[in-house]
Amino acid sequence: MYYNYILNNYNSMSQTQIDTLMNDYKTLSDNLNDFNIKYAKYIKSTQANSIPSSNCSSTDPTCFTELEKRNITEDVLNGKENTIIGYIDKVNADIEVIKNSKDNITQKTYNDNYKEILKKENSINVTRKDLDGKIKELQNSIKANDIKSQYDSTLYTGIIFSVVATTMLYYTFTKL
Repeated sequence: MYYNYILNNYNSMSQTQIDTLMNDYKTLSDNLNDFNIKYAKYIKSTQANSIPSSNCSSTDPTCFTELEKRNITEDVLNGKENTIIGYIDKVNADIEVIKNSKDNITQKTYNDNYKEILKKENSINVTRKDLDGKIKELQNSIKANDIKSQYDSTLYTGIIFSVVATTMLYYTFTKL
């Protein structure tokens, strides 16, 4: 149940939320497995004609040792049950935090926002191309104006030198 929730809502969860939920879920799962093994051993040890095994694994629910028969009591099982209920509540609280979180978005909202961002990008690219063209046109007209100004200044400078040279020649020949 919780694993499916994570898979279905992965895009709307922050990494911290995922880590917290997964750690709590793993702890819940481990406690539940431990409870199931102890409960099976408790049931097996309380049955009539049940004989403890000397070479039984602590994870094998089909047999029990003398020590396990003494240690696994109803109180131990009730304590484990309360621990499991606590972790179930904690995992449910984690899911509620995720559901109520401000950065929680659905896949549809994500897709809609993504499409809107792509539209804005396309619009910006079109506007940029238009502005680039206008800037290039301005730069070309400025270059053309600079070339024309340079040509005009060269022309006028030549005329001024001609006038000065002619005047000097005139005064030179008329005063001599």
